[in-house]
Order: sequence, then structure tokens, then C-alpha cells
Amino acid sequence: TRLRLGVERVRVGDAWDEESGDVLVTLMAPAHLARDRDSPLFRYGDRLLLEGALEPPPDLEEFDYPAYLARQGIGSVMVFPVAALVDDSGGVTFRRWLHDARISLASSLARVLPEPKASVGQALLLGLRDGLDDELVDDFRATGTSHVLAISGLHVGIILGVGLAVGAWALGRRRQLYLMVPLLLIWAYALLAGMSPSVTRAAIMGSVYLAALLFGRPRSALPALGLAAAIMVARDPDTLWSVSFQLSFTAVAGIALGAVPLSDRIRTFLEDRLSPDGVAIRVVSAVAYPVAISAAATVATLPLVAFHFQEVSLVGIPTTVLVLP
Repeated sequence: TRLRLGVERVRVGDAWDEESGDVLVTLMAPAHLARDRDSPLFRYGDRLLLEGALEPPPDLEEFDYPAYLARQGIGSVMVFPVAALVDDSGGVTFRRWLHDARISLASSLARVLPEPKASVGQALLLGLRDGLDDELVDDFRATGTSHVLAISGLHVGIILGVGLAVGAWALGRRRQLYLMVPLLLIWAYALLAGMSPSVTRAAIMGSVYLAALLFGRPRSALPALGLAAAIMVARDPDTLWSVSFQLSFTAVAGIALGAVPLSDRIRTFLEDRLSPDGVAIRVVSAVAYPVAISAAATVATLPLVAFHFQEVSLVGIPTTVLVLP
């Protein structure tokens, strides 16, 4: 397992010194932990005692690994130390409860679904990708559908829509109090899903959408996207270097700027060549916008995908249109 550990004390020689900072640890689970716990064996709130060597991150060919870890606040690594679990009740109680709930849901999926469906379900619903086989991840990437494994605006949008319907049914629309239901739901889901950059961005944009409904203002994606970026970068400037952050914001910007005009062009082009009363024209009307969304997001993120992964899928648009429903 590879995990990020917040350091409390370091022993050098015979003395323990109070320290702070994060270290990236690669380790094998102790036998008692593997026996007594389901996966994941290491969890938020665990306090570990590790015996090993703290080292600076190694230099890798064609990749500045120390700088990559430094942007995440990690200055040291430890490889295969002797590990022992000292306590499992550390950290913030609410955050520990969220992690426990996430693990419980993931375990439920693992019990009722065979692999690899269970691991895909955990990634799609909870943002847990540890169980995904490397070969399966490569297949998603090769077919241009790896983005469906990332919790994003699609997930939050579904929660938002359900929350609006439930709130309106339970509380009525006369008072704007019903908007609190989707607001609480999207942030609860964002917390449960691990607050990745993509889901944080979607939750902020969803909140702006609900605020626009509350005040009767026009609803536009780009101002909400800009506000989400400003809040996230103000909180953590290093998030700019996150691949998830870059892809998420670029994809949504591409959709906001290009989906509607591209959809109109596709519809106009095909309507001029098809019978207005036929089945084909109804199919075109149904699929033009999904195709335009996929194309706009794919084209917008193409340079980043090529740069970060050195691999571009040529079938990403049609496969996404087929897979997303």
C-alpha cells in the first residue's frame, strides 16, 4: 500500500523529536491488520508506528518527482518500513465517520457484485479506484472513457436534480426553503466521495446554480466555473498542478463554450438532409446535444490528455456517447 502519513514525532538516536509535515509511505500491512480488517487496511485516523529510513524523493528520468510531491506538501518518502497500528481513533471525528461510511458502502458493493464490476462501481459511485485492475484502467484510457470513472458534474447534477424534485415535493415551491435539500445533498455526496478537485468544482457550481434559482438571476456556467476555480486555488494554490483539476475545468469550459453552438450546427446540417417527418430526424434531435457535449469536452482536453498521458483516443466521442447513458 502507498499512503500519505502526517508526521507527529521522529526518533533519531535515543530521543523523540516533535515534527510536522507529510511523508509518502510504501509498506506492507502487518499480519494482524490483514487478518482483522477488510480492505482498505489503512484508514483515515490510524496512528502508525513505523521503523525505517526517511529519505528524500528519488529523481526519475523525464519526471521531476521531488517537485511533484512538494506541490502536494510531501517532502520525504519511506519505503517498506516495519509498521504497527498504535491507535485507530485519531483525526477529526466527523471526517473519520465519513471515511467509515465510504468504506462500508464500498464493502457492500464488493459483497453483492462480482469483479471487476464491484471495483468499477466503487470508482463510479464513491471515487475509490484502488481496486481497479491496471489492465482495466488502460482499457478505459484507450477507449477514451476513463473520465467516466472520475466523480464529476454528471454525478453532482444527478444528485442536484433528485434533490430539487424531493425538496419541491416535501416542502413545496412557495418558499425557497426547498433549495436547501439539494444543497445539503450535493455537499454530503461531495464529502462522502472524497472531495476530489472535480467533485469539489461540481459542488461549488451546483451551489451557484441554486443561488441563481434563489435570487432569480440568469444561470450561466462560466461565471460559476470561474468562482469555483478562484475558491479552490485560494484555498490551495498547488491545486493548479493537479491533473484532475486541469482536466475538470478545461472540460467544463469546453462544454460551456462549445456544446450549444456545435449541437445547433449538427442538428441544422442533418435536418437539411433528412425528412422532417421521419424517425431519423427524431433520433438526430435526441443525440445531437450529447454528441456535442462529448465532442466539446474531448477537443478542449485533448492537449492536456496528450501532454499528461502521451496517449489520445480516436474513438472517445462515440464511445462516450454510448457509455454515458
